[in-house]
Amino acid sequence: MAVKVKAKRVGSLKKLKEATRRSTSSLSKNVGADDPLGVRFLEEPGEWIEYEEYYSEDTEPRFFPAIEGMDPDFVAELKKPSKRFLANAVDVSDNQVIALKLPTSLASTLEKFASKYGTVTDRDYELSREGTKFDTQYSAMPEPPSRMNLRRFKALDLIDICGQQLPRALRD
Repeated sequence: MAVKVKAKRVGSLKKLKEATRRSTSSLSKNVGADDPLGVRFLEEPGEWIEYEEYYSEDTEPRFFPAIEGMDPDFVAELKKPSKRFLANAVDVSDNQVIALKLPTSLASTLEKFASKYGTVTDRDYELSREGTKFDTQYSAMPEPPSRMNLRRFKALDLIDICGQQLPRALRD
């Protein structure tokens, strides 16, 4: 039986803005604490994937997306899930396409830049994180606009990547 991840396209800047408001071993890349990450987004925020992510000390990977029909007993042992966003981006250090995982606060910051500039794909962004574990703050610094042929990059299937991040116990 195929597992269906509970994830959806954001749809528009307005919906991203609403979704990013505070609410009560991986194939994706996180913004790390050690070095800033330089990226160029391949798609506008309306194309990003919005999903909920659980954390469990007892699974591998420890962070994983919510799926439809999760065992209520399993979910009851977990803390409330966090909202996350997944975006196709180019890591400008090596020109490789990555599935970039964004916490709500960082997605909200990028939504503001998209509203201000009319796009997020016309420039590189330096993304950084301060803090550790669950006590972190994220920032995004936009570079000046620059040309880049985005058509030469192939976007990843973000829904599929979400599905591949499930612990084996939830896939079987």
